[in-house]
Amino acid sequence: MMDLKEKLLAEMKQNELARANGRVMRALNVLYPKYNSLRGIQIALSDDGIGEELYTASVDFLALEGYILLRTVKDHVPVPDLADHSWVDLEGKLSGKGTRLLEGGMKDNLVN
Repeated sequence: MMDLKEKLLAEMKQNELARANGRVMRALNVLYPKYNSLRGIQIALSDDGIGEELYTASVDFLALEGYILLRTVKDHVPVPDLADHSWVDLEGKLSGKGTRLLEGGMKDNLVN
């Protein structure tokens, strides 16, 4: 059983991921409908306190949930998740599901 400190730390980490997820999605939304370099977006979001580890977790979560679409920068091969690729070599854009989430047509407590 989790003690209070562990529970608070877990909630803080979940809130941090939810905030990062929302920021990544809003950045991609501003740049919609084109694919955009994930590296460029990470650089912009680093000023907002989203470091590489959190950014990687966010991009992976959003891709696995189908909120964003990823492909390689070099040859535009679709990438379903980050298991076999570095996000530095990828570009992304919002999916229809991601747009629906941002526009309030659905809810996800891991995206603020």
